Amino acid sequence: MERESDKNAGVALVQSYMRLNGFFTLSEVPIIRRGRKGQYHELTDVDILAIRPPRARTLVSRGEPGIADDLVFEGDPLLDLTPDATEVIIGEVKIGKPRINAGLLTPETLSTAVARVGICTDSELSSLVKQLQSSGEGRVGEEGHVARVRIVAWGDGRSGSRGRYQVVSLRDTAKFLRAHLRRYREILTPIESGDPTLALLHLLEKLD
Repeated sequence: MERESDKNAGVALVQSYMRLNGFFTLSEVPIIRRGRKGQYHELTDVDILAIRPPRARTLVSRGEPGIADDLVFEGDPLLDLTPDATEVIIGEVKIGKPRINAGLLTPETLSTAVARVGICTDSELSSLVKQLQSSGEGRVGEEGHVARVRIVAWGDGRSGSRGRYQVVSLRDTAKFLRAHLRRYREILTPIESGDPTLALLHLLEKLD
């Protein structure tokens, strides 16, 4: 059984990872449902809900005018990001074996999660939810304004496809964060990070 402290640490690790890959994130998003007697209760929650706008990237100026001279932080190839599309990830974080809870795949949960990021109209929502339930991935929009939504599980396992969802291992997540901090140490050393996970990893890199 997962300890709450371990789960919280896992979610924090994934949030830091997603942010370094250009995503804006929400964590533990509650899914609320009305019961038969009119009372409301929490059906489940979404551990990670993340959105990345098209062509999002982190630029660091090298002191010359214009973005051609700027340094661009590289993202993780494991996420297989589409540069010109809006990317949305609905994520489940497990400390043990990576898997997706049945509650995450319900129409209520998926509809609420997609509606929260505002990427499609009400008429498109039903079709997108069916795509997600069928294959773990869905697309909406037209050329030039495409949004791709995926279901991803994090946990103690190998990264790769699992049919109806993708897996990114927590080990690979931590490796990416540490490699990023090591590669850009000269740039990041002067920064006072407000992200406690990155701050801890940064301290460990400095102590190596």
